[in-house]
Amino acid sequence: MDTPQDPDGLKKAFRSRRKRFTSQRRKIWEAFGVRPEGMTVPQAVESLRQAGIGQATVYRTVKDLVGLGFLKWVHDRDGEHRYVACGSAHCHPVVCRVCGRVELIDCHGLQALQRLVALETGFAVEGHHLEIVGVCPRCR
Repeated sequence: MDTPQDPDGLKKAFRSRRKRFTSQRRKIWEAFGVRPEGMTVPQAVESLRQAGIGQATVYRTVKDLVGLGFLKWVHDRDGEHRYVACGSAHCHPVVCRVCGRVELIDCHGLQALQRLVALETGFAVEGHHLEIVGVCPRCR
């Protein structure tokens, strides 16, 4: 998986959508990468304000990063979306419902499930969102 320290896959992904991977986008990606528990977009806006990155840029970049599969959203205990840096589209969050801790797992088998769903329903499946919720070892 690509990491915030080595985002070559991220650069390629932006280029494939005819977008530039600017220094501001890199800073936004890195801000999420140093917070394994993730953060909400308003938290990201606040943390990036000192770097001179505006609210609209943060919101647009988060949308792009989610669309590319490099950020995944999880339901916060308060019902808000919290975004977690992820290095691949096959990466999915496992969230502790007690403390909010997030672990990321690779789920390559979901592509086969998507194909099966498409065959059985006739849907043109465009994507999925998987969030596994449980209680982490520290909270049990």
